[in-house]
Amino acid sequence: MRVTVQLFGSLATLAAMSGHAFGASSESAPIRTKLEASFHAPPLLLEIAEGIATHNASAFFPFIERLAENRQVFDKPDSAAYAQALEWISNDQLLTPVAMSLLKLELATRTYAPAVVAQYQLYNATVVPEIKQVRKTFDDSRHAPVEALDEMLNIEKFYGTTYIEEAKTEPQVLDLDHVYRTDAPASDKLVVLYADPRADDFLKLHQNAKELAESAQATYVLRYRPWASAERPLGLAGYGVELALKSTEYKVIDDRDLDFAGERSKGGAGVKLAVQDAGRNGEIELFDSDAEPATQMILGASDKLAVLKQLAQDLPRYAHLLSEVELNTTLTDSIEQFRQIAPHDSFFVNGVRLTPDELDPFKLLNHLRKENSIIAALEDIGFTQQQALDLMLSEDLAQPDQAEEDMPTFDMRDPSKSVVAWLNNLEKDSRYGMWPKDLRNLMRIFTPGQIQRIRHNTVQVVFALDLSSSASWTMILDEIMTNIEHGLPMQFGIVPLVDYANPNSDADSNKMAKLHYYLRQAFGKKKVLSFWQGAMIAFTKNSGKMSFTESTRGLYAAFAKSTKTKSGDGALSWDQVISLSDEKLSEWWTASVKYCARLDLSTTSSPDGLVFVNGGVISLSDNYQSALYQAVQMQMWQLAQALRRTDLDPEGNVQDYIYSQPGVMSTRSALIYPSDESPLRFLTLGKPAVQGWVDSSVPYLSFRKDTDTELQTPDDKRMRVGLVHSPSPAAASEYRADGEEDEDQPEGFSAEIPLAVHQLGSVTDVPADVVASFAARLLSSADLDQGILADEQFSAHSDAFAEIFEPSDDAVDSADIAFAANKAALHALGVPATVAGSGHVVVNGRLLPPITEDMPFTADTVSALVSYELSERINNVYNAIKDIVPDPSSIDLPALVMKATAILSHGQTLVKVNGIFQRPWSDTRRSIEKLVRSKRDTLIQINDPATARFRIQAVLDPLSEYAQKWAPVFQALASLPSVSVEVYLNPSVGMSELPVKRFYRYLWPSQLSFGSDGAVATPEVQFNGVPADPLLTLGMDVPAAWLVTAVESIHDLDNIRLSSVKDKSTGVSAIYRLVNILLGTSLKPSITDTIVMANLGYLQLKANPGVWNFSIRDGRSSDIYRIADISEGRWNYVAAKRAQTSNAESAKPILLTSFNGVTIFPVVTKRAGKENEKLLLEKGADDTAKAAGGSGSKGSLWGKLKGAISGGVSTGDSRPHFDVFAVASGHLYERLMSIMILSVLKNTQSHVKFWLIENFLSPSFKAFVPHMAEEYGFDYEFVTYKWPHWLNHETEKQRTIWGYKILYLDVLFPLNLDRVIFVDADQIVRADLQELADMDLKGAPYGYVPFCDDRKEIEGYRFWKQGWWKDHLKDKPYHISALYVVDLKQFRLLAAGDRLRGQYQTLSRDSNSLANLDQDLPNNMQHIVPIHSLPQEWLWCETWCSDSSLKKAKTIDLCNNPMTKEPKLERARRLLPEWEAYDKERGNLEGAQIAKAEAVVIDKPKEERKKEHDEL
Repeated sequence: MRVTVQLFGSLATLAAMSGHAFGASSESAPIRTKLEASFHAPPLLLEIAEGIATHNASAFFPFIERLAENRQVFDKPDSAAYAQALEWISNDQLLTPVAMSLLKLELATRTYAPAVVAQYQLYNATVVPEIKQVRKTFDDSRHAPVEALDEMLNIEKFYGTTYIEEAKTEPQVLDLDHVYRTDAPASDKLVVLYADPRADDFLKLHQNAKELAESAQATYVLRYRPWASAERPLGLAGYGVELALKSTEYKVIDDRDLDFAGERSKGGAGVKLAVQDAGRNGEIELFDSDAEPATQMILGASDKLAVLKQLAQDLPRYAHLLSEVELNTTLTDSIEQFRQIAPHDSFFVNGVRLTPDELDPFKLLNHLRKENSIIAALEDIGFTQQQALDLMLSEDLAQPDQAEEDMPTFDMRDPSKSVVAWLNNLEKDSRYGMWPKDLRNLMRIFTPGQIQRIRHNTVQVVFALDLSSSASWTMILDEIMTNIEHGLPMQFGIVPLVDYANPNSDADSNKMAKLHYYLRQAFGKKKVLSFWQGAMIAFTKNSGKMSFTESTRGLYAAFAKSTKTKSGDGALSWDQVISLSDEKLSEWWTASVKYCARLDLSTTSSPDGLVFVNGGVISLSDNYQSALYQAVQMQMWQLAQALRRTDLDPEGNVQDYIYSQPGVMSTRSALIYPSDESPLRFLTLGKPAVQGWVDSSVPYLSFRKDTDTELQTPDDKRMRVGLVHSPSPAAASEYRADGEEDEDQPEGFSAEIPLAVHQLGSVTDVPADVVASFAARLLSSADLDQGILADEQFSAHSDAFAEIFEPSDDAVDSADIAFAANKAALHALGVPATVAGSGHVVVNGRLLPPITEDMPFTADTVSALVSYELSERINNVYNAIKDIVPDPSSIDLPALVMKATAILSHGQTLVKVNGIFQRPWSDTRRSIEKLVRSKRDTLIQINDPATARFRIQAVLDPLSEYAQKWAPVFQALASLPSVSVEVYLNPSVGMSELPVKRFYRYLWPSQLSFGSDGAVATPEVQFNGVPADPLLTLGMDVPAAWLVTAVESIHDLDNIRLSSVKDKSTGVSAIYRLVNILLGTSLKPSITDTIVMANLGYLQLKANPGVWNFSIRDGRSSDIYRIADISEGRWNYVAAKRAQTSNAESAKPILLTSFNGVTIFPVVTKRAGKENEKLLLEKGADDTAKAAGGSGSKGSLWGKLKGAISGGVSTGDSRPHFDVFAVASGHLYERLMSIMILSVLKNTQSHVKFWLIENFLSPSFKAFVPHMAEEYGFDYEFVTYKWPHWLNHETEKQRTIWGYKILYLDVLFPLNLDRVIFVDADQIVRADLQELADMDLKGAPYGYVPFCDDRKEIEGYRFWKQGWWKDHLKDKPYHISALYVVDLKQFRLLAAGDRLRGQYQTLSRDSNSLANLDQDLPNNMQHIVPIHSLPQEWLWCETWCSDSSLKKAKTIDLCNNPMTKEPKLERARRLLPEWEAYDKERGNLEGAQIAKAEAVVIDKPKEERKKEHDEL
């Protein structure tokens, strides 16, 4: 029978027709899950207060006062309190309707609970300990009188009803704080009130603190204090749950498992994929073409979005129906046309394409808040909502979605052919002789991530380095030369940073640059390399007694005496080299100074150096190698495209082609072009202080660039350049603030330059280029000298400039106001106070870094700045506004362009992804209508886009995992009145198997729900009607920052078969918990820290909500290293550079106040005098540490920070010791693992510690392990690690488990653990593993056993003996991953973890690679990360090894047999006589717990559940 699309007009019809699908039944047992936080739920009313503060900070205190005045509302049920709060918000107009609707959706996911809990934690961690210290002299129960608050301002801290005369901790305003804002100047005195609005004295204390703030006597901060009340679990939403169909090729059901009626199940034969078991012909018949039938089914329904959701989430249940849909050929043709032009699965918010990781409620709602702030800011300057959206989505603002747009390109060609020191030449060096020469090889298709090897200098990588720094030479000799030796297809070059502004100075950078050039031209390459290696050795031996330059000078004196030049002449002396006595050297120095000046390459502008990839700039941050690799790949891809377009002649000069492209700049200024050291910063016009500053206080110069050489004024409608200067910090307050007279100013105070800058905006009748030059002189000068007017370019306009040197009283009064505004505005922007003799330039809202006297800032700089800003931002905004505003002549267009540019540019920085190794899919907004060319045949639309503030648009394959998650997201967002949803269905074609092999639910309620008692109900995920026969595995799909584990369930969540359930009403129940590893606080300084991935600098800091300290572990780590800066969003190298001079620790607290977690960017440097010390001590091989990246402070973060988690349990046991780690999932493998543990213990006299991967263990097994450890006297630790969001994720659970076996060996265990042995869960050990722990691995980081080669009947399955593997391995064996020993110290020294992850990242993009991930990856990498082959007897497996070798086996693995597919339990009982005894012994210990087990009822309160299951 054929089923037409008309039958699917309702969900009821769809469900009814699919009821028979492969065992589905209305009687099928339900599967229910809940997720609870590890911290208790705070008061709902305080969550609402936090939400109000987030949307409108000025409304926070009025709402708090409402609560305090009506504190009885706290006694009402949650439902009544919630309704009352919403009524107050509406009546008092605290939030706009848009913000109100967002708040309701946020509260449904308890978005603001962490912000409240964080303040509770802060109180408990900082206030409570100090109170305890003074209780002998102060009664905490006595209320401090409100009248005494004024006197308490002389005390360092004030905590609600508690004051302390000598506070331990200096108070500071934190980002989580609620600061009472007034128009009065901010006070340095801080009053911190910890309180609850329902407290008796709160209003009195609050009112008094307000009066102090309003009179500028104090800054008033309110924080919450915990209130004694009943603790309730916090139920969470914003996550997904999957039931994945599990292959039963090998039986994985535990034959002793309890079913859900309390009886032992019989197991039964495995079930293959459900579609086949339904009596159908299988997946191939159902999906032999494409997903068009699903699209037609959805579009024909009355509730399209609901049908999309149900069909996608339960696809295995409905799959058979798709083959019965009679296709509409017209729609099919339209879909085919749409497929040719539409992008793949994409999600857009107001044109911004979001990554899949950003689509959880917490990130998505945060994004909507940012979007709302951008639109509101545009509305504030005069645009309507529709105009604001039109402006944001204007085609004039759209840029090509390519990486080079983010990376300005500079012409790096060297006309003198001498400044850049090339270290290799791909076109001439013999090492590249076998590579193909034809540039057209770039167009060949290679493995993802692979870089083509062509004998052509296609990609030039130029490092600009300070050669007077030993760290630079560590980078050259270790990293760059290693890359060359490894055959990376790049030409590497070095440009010395010089003080080009002072070429005759004796700066060390100048000296070493001259020496390096002289060595290059006078001696051969090998001698030069040998010299610098010797210089590094000599410097290391000096142990910091002298600078690297002085150490090198001594070495050169001996070298010059003993070494002849290439010409046979004697070498120049040090002084001759430095004084440029050689003519060639002098010519080179002139060329070098000119080259570095053109590209602003100096130790002042780029103290940490830069690297250029075909002219594109990359900062030398800790993860620069990753960025470098990506840039090289992008360059090769772009050149391949140019070859395909025939734009690039394959016989032509690649560099000439690159540098002739539009947008390539011939000059560079570190002030103008953004970098990590100088990131883009824009005026945040939403802040009142900044808005007023822009409107009234900043003097503006208007520029219009008519030619390439001249700046002209005054009728330009696009550009405003503002000049900002404040008095030097010698003055503690603004110039003549508070009525001070001139003679009262502190010594050294000077406001002459700021006064002159302030007046410059009023100068008229002077050409713009002259004004620009004069401004540049002022901003970069420390003192005002009237002699400046003698300069030829200024003398002709001396009358116009005269008033600057003799300011009137009105000008001084105006400056007073401007300086105060400058100070307040710069503080509001987070800009540090400017140093003496410095100023800022603001270009249409962009704030440049401080301009100091030692920075090159001239009229040419201003000209380049104007040109850059016009082309990058301003012209686009100007053109867009002209298209949108009906009558541009009726408005102040320059002001509007300036403000709109600032808002849109700042908005772009807001919506970009801030995270390690994470980039937005697009940096610019896209109008999806343009992308799909207005084809709307497959469109699902909800609400009107013309009136929406947030336009949600997506292109989606309806039969995909994205559809399973995104459909409920669309439904939740569509509940907002300000949101429109447009979904374009774009079905895939040519599917040969079921595209989605899972059932799925995503929990995002559109509003809070309440129980019958009025309390907030805990949301839950429930599956009903799931087919009873298939074997399923339950998995949690949670936000990237969450670490979740199952805490209550007796069921085998890895192997669920509903047909075994007798009590259909109970079903399968599981409770999960959001858990985190705590950071150390002042109370418990060693609770937690973490280990850093070597070269990537990635670390995980998992914490419950709170304010946490971040520091380097005490001991050798903290003796050598210090934290220079901790920032969020990006590495702050500028702050770190400032901190270097003080050698002080950064004490910035880390705030975790949201479910998004926290990503920090620590900058770590070596302490003074410790520059040459290494943290990880070598084991005798000097080159070992070199392989790990050297010891320089600019090396990898692993070379800087070796934090460690708390080490293993110290037992005081004098016996030998070894460590074992293992991983298991499902009750069968947990049973096997407990038997493995017994076999290990029975065969050793050593003390053993087991490290068990917690991520996959069941609650019952985690409860059983402590009993087993106590019984048998071993130590254990559950270890966990969140799969990093930036590393390719595995979708199958088994492959994820394999990943944990190999990808995180360097970060799972503490640094004081030297070795660990991995033993598969299904092994029996017959020997003492101490022997393996003590084995010499011959310098390899790990040892594996090669696969046996003596069972001949299995020969056809030995894939490594044929094809690619045979060629790759050559004479090396292929090893099995069931048992291996890891030398963790050597593993980390070699940065093996990063190497393995890097290769995994590359290979995992190909679905045909790494079929056996945990084995294929280390075997694939053994040419780079060597494997020591363990003796064959250390692992025996019947599948691969002969029967005769069994008697010598030290361990026996129950590995699968692809020929017989014999179940493991049957094989264990047949093959291993000791197995039954171990199993019985284990079972006797476990029996009591199993007998008492019963199903979890998730409806019961947490306390009752805990009481019932404590015995487990």
